[in-house]
Amino acid sequence: SGKIDGFFHLRDSLELIKDEFDYAVIDCPPSLSMITLNAFVASTGLLVPLQVSKFSLDGIEAILEAHKNTVKRFNPSLKVFGAVLTMFNPRTTLSQTLEPMIEPYLKLFSSRIPPSVSVEEAHMMKQTLFEYQPKGKATKSYQGFVEEVLALG
Repeated sequence: SGKIDGFFHLRDSLELIKDEFDYAVIDCPPSLSMITLNAFVASTGLLVPLQVSKFSLDGIEAILEAHKNTVKRFNPSLKVFGAVLTMFNPRTTLSQTLEPMIEPYLKLFSSRIPPSVSVEEAHMMKQTLFEYQPKGKATKSYQGFVEEVLALG
Protein backbone atom coordinates (compact mmCIF):
# COMPACT_ATOMS: atom_id res chain seq x y z
CA SER A 1 0.00 0.00 0.00
CA GLY A 2 2.92 2.39 0.68
CA LYS A 3 4.04 2.29 -2.95
CA ILE A 4 0.54 3.14 -4.21
CA ASP A 5 0.26 5.97 -1.65
CA GLY A 6 3.35 7.54 -3.22
CA PHE A 7 1.30 8.49 -6.26
CA PHE A 8 -1.02 10.63 -4.11
CA HIS A 9 1.44 12.82 -2.14
CA LEU A 10 1.12 15.85 -4.39
CA ARG A 11 -2.66 15.52 -4.76
CA ASP A 12 -3.07 15.28 -0.98
CA SER A 13 -0.85 18.34 -0.43
CA LEU A 14 -2.70 20.41 -3.03
CA GLU A 15 -6.03 19.39 -1.53
CA LEU A 16 -5.04 21.18 1.70
CA ILE A 17 -4.56 24.53 -0.06
CA LYS A 18 -6.94 24.31 -3.02
CA ASP A 19 -9.25 27.08 -1.78
CA GLU A 20 -6.37 29.58 -1.75
CA PHE A 21 -5.80 29.47 -5.53
CA ASP A 22 -7.76 29.54 -8.76
CA TYR A 23 -5.15 27.49 -10.63
CA ALA A 24 -2.05 25.47 -9.86
CA VAL A 25 0.45 24.93 -12.65
CA ILE A 26 2.81 22.04 -12.09
CA ASP A 27 5.88 22.30 -14.29
CA CYS A 28 7.35 18.83 -14.74
CA PRO A 29 10.65 17.64 -16.17
CA PRO A 30 10.50 16.17 -19.67
CA SER A 31 10.53 12.60 -18.39
CA LEU A 32 7.99 10.22 -16.93
CA SER A 33 9.44 10.17 -13.43
CA MET A 34 7.63 9.67 -10.13
CA ILE A 35 7.32 13.47 -9.91
CA THR A 36 5.56 13.61 -13.28
CA LEU A 37 3.25 10.74 -12.40
CA ASN A 38 2.38 12.47 -9.10
CA ALA A 39 1.49 15.55 -11.15
CA PHE A 40 -0.74 13.47 -13.45
CA VAL A 41 -2.59 12.06 -10.44
CA ALA A 42 -3.00 15.53 -8.87
CA SER A 43 -4.10 17.37 -12.02
CA THR A 44 -7.34 18.00 -13.82
CA GLY A 45 -5.65 18.53 -17.16
CA LEU A 46 -2.39 18.24 -19.02
CA LEU A 47 -0.77 21.02 -21.00
CA VAL A 48 2.04 19.49 -23.01
CA PRO A 49 4.87 21.79 -24.08
CA LEU A 50 6.60 20.30 -27.11
CA GLN A 51 9.92 21.63 -28.25
CA VAL A 52 10.18 21.43 -32.02
CA SER A 53 12.40 18.35 -32.22
CA LYS A 54 12.27 14.69 -33.16
CA PHE A 55 12.72 13.81 -29.46
CA SER A 56 9.43 15.54 -28.62
CA LEU A 57 7.64 13.71 -31.39
CA ASP A 58 9.03 10.42 -30.07
CA GLY A 59 7.83 11.26 -26.53
CA ILE A 60 4.18 11.86 -27.46
CA GLU A 61 3.34 8.16 -27.41
CA ALA A 62 4.82 7.76 -23.91
CA ILE A 63 2.89 10.77 -22.60
CA LEU A 64 -0.39 9.51 -24.03
CA GLU A 65 0.23 6.02 -22.64
CA ALA A 66 0.99 7.46 -19.18
CA HIS A 67 -2.18 9.56 -19.43
CA LYS A 68 -4.25 6.49 -20.34
CA ASN A 69 -2.81 4.49 -17.42
CA THR A 70 -3.32 7.36 -14.98
CA VAL A 71 -6.96 7.73 -16.04
CA LYS A 72 -7.52 3.99 -15.73
CA ARG A 73 -5.85 3.50 -12.35
CA PHE A 74 -5.68 6.77 -10.39
CA ASN A 75 -7.41 9.82 -11.88
CA PRO A 76 -10.39 9.15 -14.17
CA SER A 77 -11.05 12.87 -14.69
CA LEU A 78 -7.59 13.73 -16.08
CA LYS A 79 -7.91 15.39 -19.48
CA VAL A 80 -5.34 16.31 -22.11
CA PHE A 81 -6.02 19.98 -22.83
CA GLY A 82 -3.50 20.09 -25.65
CA ALA A 83 0.05 20.92 -26.61
CA VAL A 84 1.96 24.11 -27.27
CA LEU A 85 4.91 24.15 -29.64
CA THR A 86 8.04 25.81 -28.29
CA MET A 87 11.22 26.81 -30.12
CA PHE A 88 8.90 27.16 -33.12
CA ASN A 89 10.26 28.95 -36.17
CA PRO A 90 7.81 28.87 -39.09
CA ARG A 91 10.66 29.41 -41.56
CA THR A 92 12.37 26.11 -40.72
CA THR A 93 11.60 22.82 -42.39
CA LEU A 94 11.60 21.13 -38.98
CA SER A 95 8.80 23.34 -37.62
CA GLN A 96 6.78 23.02 -40.82
CA THR A 97 7.18 19.24 -40.87
CA LEU A 98 6.58 18.45 -37.19
CA GLU A 99 3.39 20.45 -36.74
CA PRO A 100 1.18 18.25 -38.98
CA MET A 101 2.81 15.12 -37.53
CA ILE A 102 1.69 16.07 -34.00
CA GLU A 103 -1.88 17.12 -34.82
CA PRO A 104 -3.29 13.56 -35.16
CA TYR A 105 -2.22 12.83 -31.57
CA LEU A 106 -2.64 16.07 -29.65
CA LYS A 107 -4.75 19.18 -30.08
CA LEU A 108 -2.34 22.04 -30.70
CA PHE A 109 -2.95 25.43 -29.17
CA SER A 110 -2.73 28.15 -31.80
CA SER A 111 0.03 29.98 -29.92
CA ARG A 112 3.56 29.13 -31.01
CA ILE A 113 6.49 30.00 -28.76
CA PRO A 114 9.49 31.23 -30.78
CA PRO A 115 13.12 30.49 -29.96
CA SER A 116 14.35 33.24 -27.65
CA VAL A 117 17.50 33.68 -25.62
CA SER A 118 15.51 35.96 -23.29
CA VAL A 119 13.77 32.90 -21.81
CA GLU A 120 17.12 31.51 -20.62
CA GLU A 121 18.34 34.95 -19.56
CA ALA A 122 15.24 35.52 -17.43
CA HIS A 123 15.77 32.13 -15.81
CA MET A 124 19.41 33.00 -15.12
CA MET A 125 18.37 36.34 -13.58
CA LYS A 126 15.71 34.56 -11.44
CA GLN A 127 12.96 36.63 -13.02
CA THR A 128 9.83 35.76 -14.87
CA LEU A 129 9.89 36.45 -18.58
CA PHE A 130 7.20 39.07 -17.94
CA GLU A 131 9.56 40.90 -15.56
CA TYR A 132 12.69 40.45 -17.64
CA GLN A 133 11.38 41.36 -21.09
CA PRO A 134 7.72 42.42 -20.86
CA LYS A 135 7.45 43.51 -24.51
CA GLY A 136 9.47 40.67 -26.05
CA LYS A 137 8.18 38.37 -28.78
CA ALA A 138 8.43 35.26 -26.59
CA THR A 139 6.68 37.07 -23.72
CA LYS A 140 3.79 38.02 -26.00
CA SER A 141 3.60 34.45 -27.29
CA TYR A 142 3.45 33.04 -23.77
CA GLN A 143 0.78 35.61 -22.87
CA GLY A 144 -1.27 34.45 -25.85
CA PHE A 145 -0.88 30.85 -24.72
CA VAL A 146 -2.00 31.72 -21.18
CA GLU A 147 -5.08 33.44 -22.60
CA GLU A 148 -5.89 30.34 -24.67
CA VAL A 149 -5.59 28.13 -21.58
CA LEU A 150 -7.74 30.44 -19.44
CA ALA A 151 -10.40 30.45 -22.17
CA LEU A 152 -10.78 26.70 -21.61
CA GLY A 153 -12.48 27.55 -18.31
